[in-house]
Parts: sequence; structure tokens; C-alpha cells
Amino acid sequence: MARRIVPMTMGNLKDIPQKCSGCLYWESGEKAKMGAGGKRQAILKEEWFSTTLMEWGTCGRIFYQDNEVLAYTQYAPPLYFPQIKFYSIGKPSDDAVFLSCLYVVPSVRGRGLGKILLQSIEHDLYKRNYRALETYAGRNNKENPSGTVDFYLRNGFRILRSNSTHSLVRLDFKSVVRQVNFQSVLENLKIPVQAPVPL
Repeated sequence: MARRIVPMTMGNLKDIPQKCSGCLYWESGEKAKMGAGGKRQAILKEEWFSTTLMEWGTCGRIFYQDNEVLAYTQYAPPLYFPQIKFYSIGKPSDDAVFLSCLYVVPSVRGRGLGKILLQSIEHDLYKRNYRALETYAGRNNKENPSGTVDFYLRNGFRILRSNSTHSLVRLDFKSVVRQVNFQSVLENLKIPVQAPVPL
């Protein structure tokens, strides 16, 4: 089984998991609720990717096993995610890239795929001379789109601020990413993964 992590392009946008493809939560300039919408939202998501890819470059990745999507992530500087302004916990740091979504298909969770995908983001951003990655991690919500606080703490992040529902967590690349051998990350893709069961 071939496993690979590839950058988001306009060509593979159609492969984003359904739960994420119509979700415009972070891209919304008005206070919004989490969740996917219909075709209109999918078109707006496509417009967001088109603009962000053109202005900033790679802003997401997809983890495939053969032709099945196992995981997906989306990230960019905070200015590309207007929903941030509604978070009372405070905005991410000016020197950080914001991780808005790190989604692993439920049938393959708990197998280390999120960690491998996170390391590929760190590697990408470090090569592009960014200093840090930040996200709002869920404190009591395992369905938080970027993941839980515990997940990030296990992967080298530290807590900057917290409230009752979220923590703003940060990973500084200077202290961590230089130690990551990306070839070994790719080798980790050989870990047996059960393919999602068709519905």
C-alpha cells in the first residue's frame, strides 16, 4: 500500500474530506458556528484556497493511502482566518503560522497519523523560514478541528494562554524541527494502517 503526504493544490482540492470541504468556519469574517455547509460553502472554500495558494503558497496537506484520504490539514498566517478575532483567548502571535484544521478520518485515529502529518507541516514551514506554529487546541472537545491540548503537548508544543474551552498552543521551530529527520518521518508511513471501511 502506497502512503504519501502531498501539498494542497487546486487539483486535489476535491479530495478534502467531506466534513472539511464545506466548512468555512475559520475563513468567515462573521461570528460563525463550526460545521460543513452545502455547495455554496464548497465554492467559497475553493476561492479561499485559490487566493491563499496564490498569495502565500502551500496552505494544506493531504495524507493518502493509495487513493484513500486518511488525513487532511490546513494552515496559513493568522490574517487568512478572520474567525480568530472572535476568540476571547487572544490572537496567535505575529511570528506564527496558524493551524486551523488537522483532521484524521475516524476509522484510522489513534495510529500516529496526526503526528506524522503535523511533522510534515513543521518541516514545510521550517524550510520556508517561519519561526513557529500555533493553534487553538480543544480542552474538553475531542472533535475540535485542530485536535486536543494533550495531543499538542505530546508533540512539543507549550501552552501560551487558556480559557475554559481552548488553549492557544505554540511550537517554536528553532528548538524542535531541526531535530526532525524528514526521511524518518516518511519511513514511519510504513506503519500498518487499516484502510477505511467503505460505507
